[in-house]
Amino acid sequence: MIGSLRGTVLERTEDGQVLLEAGGVGYLVSVTPRTLAELEPGSAAFLHVHHHIAGFNRLTQGFQNRAREFRKLVQKQDTVMRQ
Repeated sequence: MIGSLRGTVLERTEDGQVLLEAGGVGYLVSVTPRTLAELEPGSAAFLHVHHHIAGFNRLTQGFQNRAREFRKLVQKQDTVMRQ
């Protein structure tokens, strides 16, 4: 499971995602509108991430440092939903 990504923002999409290159791999990460506005293409970025898997659907969500507790909450919610 991926817990965080550090790399370079390659691009932002109109639907709330950033393409973050880390270690030569590009990760498409869903972020909040506020985070999206702060992550400029070409800039360095660090995101805590949560990778959600439900059947064939996969979603990687990214949170900036100050949202670490929110990431933990999302992970706890996923655990409860699987039970």
